[in-house]
Amino acid sequence: MCHLVSDAYTTPNESQKQQQIPHREEGVKEKIILSQEKSIQRLTELVRDLKEQLQHCQSNNETSNGAFSS
Repeated sequence: MCHLVSDAYTTPNESQKQQQIPHREEGVKEKIILSQEKSIQRLTELVRDLKEQLQHCQSNNETSNGAFSS
């Protein structure tokens, strides 16, 4: 009988551990997603900066071409 009582007490702990695993995995997935979102934001900012640089270079090039064609 004592063995049955012991099993009854270990079963909830085991099920709690099994429930904690998905929560832990979910937490890890959330951290990965947040990290990816930060990377995407950084890349978006880099693309925006590069576009601005390209526009600046293009306007300088047009100005230079206009000066040479005169």
